[in-house]
Amino acid sequence: MADPREGVTPDGLIVTGARRDRVPSAYEPVLAYVLGRVAPEVSVHVYGSVANGTASVPGSDVDLLTIGLPAADASVLGAEASAAFADVCRGVEIAAVSSDDYAGEGDEAYGNRVFLRHYCAHLAGPDPGEALPGFPADARAARGFNGDIERALRRWRAALGRDDPSDLSLRIARKSLLALAGLVSVHDGTWTTDRFTSAARWSEIEPALAPELARLRTLSDSGDGTTDEPEALLAAGGVIESIAARFAAEIGLWRPWTRPVADGVRSGGMTPDEVDAFVSSLDGCRHKPRGWYVHDRLVARLVDASTLLVRVPIERREELIERWPDAFGIPPRLEAHHKIEAYLDRAAPDAVREAIRLAWEFQR
Repeated sequence: MADPREGVTPDGLIVTGARRDRVPSAYEPVLAYVLGRVAPEVSVHVYGSVANGTASVPGSDVDLLTIGLPAADASVLGAEASAAFADVCRGVEIAAVSSDDYAGEGDEAYGNRVFLRHYCAHLAGPDPGEALPGFPADARAARGFNGDIERALRRWRAALGRDDPSDLSLRIARKSLLALAGLVSVHDGTWTTDRFTSAARWSEIEPALAPELARLRTLSDSGDGTTDEPEALLAAGGVIESIAARFAAEIGLWRPWTRPVADGVRSGGMTPDEVDAFVSSLDGCRHKPRGWYVHDRLVARLVDASTLLVRVPIERREELIERWPDAFGIPPRLEAHHKIEAYLDRAAPDAVREAIRLAWEFQR
């Protein structure tokens, strides 16, 4: 359900209805269940319809954001809470991120800070959103939220024939309409993340897209796509490509990684020795003169003291770049290969370990 309080303040800042005191009382037992099972140092927030007070029992999800909770623990806890409160909510979804996801001047990190500040209500643990200022309702915020739309388009096309068509249609529709909401916000000088009203408004701006946008609205709500629907949505010159192209032209996309630090200057990340310790801990991995291998297949090798080449499957590279844009790059020479570069002088250790783990699973 749309947040009726979402919009723009008189001084041009984003405003929403997300507040702790707007959480309906019916969901307090769900929150208490989760909070009783996470460590006190984990930051926990609620967002979505529960946070802005528009949720309804039992048809709404309880969406939680955690900072510092391992992803595996979040998945298990979400499943347990969903089962325990099936009569209260459709499901409990727990996102697990790290403080690194909010650091730096990259577009994704900026969008993460906007979301934390304006769309999340703090529940427990440290509150990194408390010190954040209000953010302007502008193209930078829209880009921070959905400047990965072209990456998503490539990822969806790679998933054709692999992922369930109905689930893929749902993901395509929801993300594309969120990008469309950014277009509406910038075009009209307003601020919205509501998919339905944005589709209706853009149908007025581009009437030729109205039938396709109506279909996306239906899919974003039900996900009831036909077997061949994803391929039709993702066709060259189709509605999704049109949205992505318009977004790129009017708002811009997440900037590709370029290393902004001088050679030899280390601002976090991992050392080669730390990489060696982690890779060597993986079953079957061995360090040879030219890199680390499992069953004589390359997992990773050092290009120089601060650049690690990792053999990540092509279809998984975008996931890494989306989550850690400052950590990874794909130079032109690697575009057609199952490889990615990790920049050890900048990358969060979790990012490097995840890339190595993907390569190890891919090669063994």
